[in-house]
Amino acid sequence: MLIDGLTLASLIKELGGRIKEQRIQKIYQPEADEIVFLLSDRTRLLLSASGEKCRIGITEHQKENPDKAPNFCMLLRKYLQGGRISAIRQESLERIAYLDIDARDELGNVSPYELILELMGHSSNMILVNKDGTVIDSLRRVPPDRSSVRQLLPGVRYMLPPLGKTDIRNGITEELIEAFKADCESGMTQDRALVNRISGMAPAYAREAVRISNGSPDSVISSALLLINRALEDPSPCIDLDDKGKPVFFSVFPLPERQLSERKMFGSVNACVDDYYHSVDMKRALEKERSSQMQVIRKNIQNIEKRLSGQLKILASAKDTEKLRIYGELLTANLYRIKRGASSAEVYDYYTDETVTVPLDPRYPPSVNAQRYYKKYGKTKTAESLARDMAGKLKSELDYLEALMYDLESAETTEEALDIRDELIRQGYIKTDKRSKVKLKDPLSSPMRYRASDGSLILAGRNSRQNDALTLRAASDSDIWFHSKNIQGSHVILFTDGKAPSETALFEAATVAACHSKGAMSGKVDIDYTEVRNVWKPQGAKPGMVLFKNNRTLSVRPDADLIKKLET
Repeated sequence: MLIDGLTLASLIKELGGRIKEQRIQKIYQPEADEIVFLLSDRTRLLLSASGEKCRIGITEHQKENPDKAPNFCMLLRKYLQGGRISAIRQESLERIAYLDIDARDELGNVSPYELILELMGHSSNMILVNKDGTVIDSLRRVPPDRSSVRQLLPGVRYMLPPLGKTDIRNGITEELIEAFKADCESGMTQDRALVNRISGMAPAYAREAVRISNGSPDSVISSALLLINRALEDPSPCIDLDDKGKPVFFSVFPLPERQLSERKMFGSVNACVDDYYHSVDMKRALEKERSSQMQVIRKNIQNIEKRLSGQLKILASAKDTEKLRIYGELLTANLYRIKRGASSAEVYDYYTDETVTVPLDPRYPPSVNAQRYYKKYGKTKTAESLARDMAGKLKSELDYLEALMYDLESAETTEEALDIRDELIRQGYIKTDKRSKVKLKDPLSSPMRYRASDGSLILAGRNSRQNDALTLRAASDSDIWFHSKNIQGSHVILFTDGKAPSETALFEAATVAACHSKGAMSGKVDIDYTEVRNVWKPQGAKPGMVLFKNNRTLSVRPDADLIKKLET
């Protein structure tokens, strides 16, 4: 979701009292299209020209800066570092903001500069302009071959992009009403005509203006002015979230059409916008990390499946191993009856009480044919044993990687994804040097927590490392361990304090295990459970991989509403 002119106006009104007269102590460029000013009161002013999250505002979230500052950052440091912000303003209600900054020039004299932010989606830009209105440079240069109308290059005079909309704060004119009517008569809806004619009108606000009007052109435009004044004089910013708690929309005041599963209110427009875009950043970072790791996991799964297929073929071909030994025995027992140079021998099989035909190689005498069968039997038996052992190891590794894939798909934060990445590094799936390894917190510091109806604590692991920590470190022998049967899922522990668990607590803990398993979207999931004393980790097993005994099974329906009520 992009910031609109009305939200920007309300945001700039808030920022004016916070950043005016502040000095710019440091300038950073954490991302290719983001600049951060560290101000004299230690707040961070973020300026973003990102196509998907362009904005200006004070941020509470700090990002890692590159080792070497990009060119545009160095330019801003040269001209603006140490300068004082004298004003922040907006072009009408358009998505164009100006930072007026007084800073010393090369001769040491105080000189005014403008840092202009054009917050227009993929056309967003930042332009540094001197007191004469000449462009010093811009984040994204626009040469003549990209635009014959408006260039953004060092030395050219800055020109506003084409605007052409009306700021109705200056008054509603007959000309505007007639233009609005003409748009509607040409086939435009009233809300689309508002967006077309009035600056600051995002589609959602335009639809709200039409909703609260009586339908006449005068009333629709008056309603639009009413909403603009409300946004600027009495904002009540909010974010609307979906049923998974994901932020979907933000607005300067609540809009009835956007009421989703939850609405989060804020005390300031800046806090609202910062929270929304921080969520967007976190989602983007999570998806980037998830995509990178998924490639590694899928590549290794494909490799292991190929190797496992080879071992299974060896086992399949070795199913007649005993026949080789028997042929060797039967030939040895009938050497005196077999003629040299024969291609086969009819012999009595005392195991089946039948006559069988044993193939022979006529190049060799019967005794050598018998020894060849014994030798082939020995080789095949050894290959079968090795293949069975290797197939077991490969299946175990495949289960582990599929569990990691499930953990990665279930990860809700970048930190959880990085935890899995570190696991891939430690298991040798990702090659890296020690300096780039992630420093992880104790896995027991953030498991998923639930409280059963009888008050019993239920914990669920977020990944393989946390599953091990819960089962092998946190749980006592008498606590109850749960896991989805034959499919990937979290280890779930029901803490009993040494008492017999209630049927309700067992059912609720099993439901938690079902909801945190690969079968979460199924009708029913079988959940194995047993006392923790019956769960152990085989020597050399991968993280999260355990064996258990004396288990029972509950079949439960994954109930997201139930575990949401139990969540603490």
